[in-house]
Amino acid sequence: MKSNTGQYFEKEPLSEHAPTSFTCRFEGIGFDFNGDSGIFSMKRADHGSSIMINAYIKERRAGRDKGISLLDMGCGYGLVGVVLKRVFPELDVTMIDINRRAVEYAKKNSERNSVRFVRVLQADGTESFDAKYDTVLLNPPVRAGKNVVFSMYDRIYENLNNGGKSYIVIQTKQGAASSADKLNSLFGNCETLTIKSGYRVFKCVKLKEEV
Repeated sequence: MKSNTGQYFEKEPLSEHAPTSFTCRFEGIGFDFNGDSGIFSMKRADHGSSIMINAYIKERRAGRDKGISLLDMGCGYGLVGVVLKRVFPELDVTMIDINRRAVEYAKKNSERNSVRFVRVLQADGTESFDAKYDTVLLNPPVRAGKNVVFSMYDRIYENLNNGGKSYIVIQTKQGAASSADKLNSLFGNCETLTIKSGYRVFKCVKLKEEV
């Protein structure tokens, strides 16, 4: 059994609670989040996720993503799922994270930002699950190691509907090249949507499978 290292990608954080709060803005809308120790980017909206959110908003505004069911994989305190549900109320949003404390905060932050009708579940993104989605967004936990990250890519592919799209943000220096290779091997395509501040946002489309 894998030991608990106290990292944000563990099921049960070991750190003492240290609640935080911060604000951010997307699409002219103000958001108010709470965080805590043992949760990724507990004090601010992390740069990579913010870049991915803005890239997705641009795609959807341009009509290049018309999906309805959306999965925020590794949701942390709920930044991606909460922002996108508020900006695009028509989305059917599910947020999952392995971290129990993160899930609790994602639920609280949904309520705090007047976001309703979202699902927030504790689930391991490396393990198989039944639901299918039109869109999946992920800021992978690179500190968990390449095997964990690549397992999450496998699950994304498995759990996308045909024609579904995935959006993944990763720092160039933290394995963007190997991630692109892995995603290309899964999807047969991997487009770089954005290169900004040392981050890359990849978009992959699950092509229709032959019966």
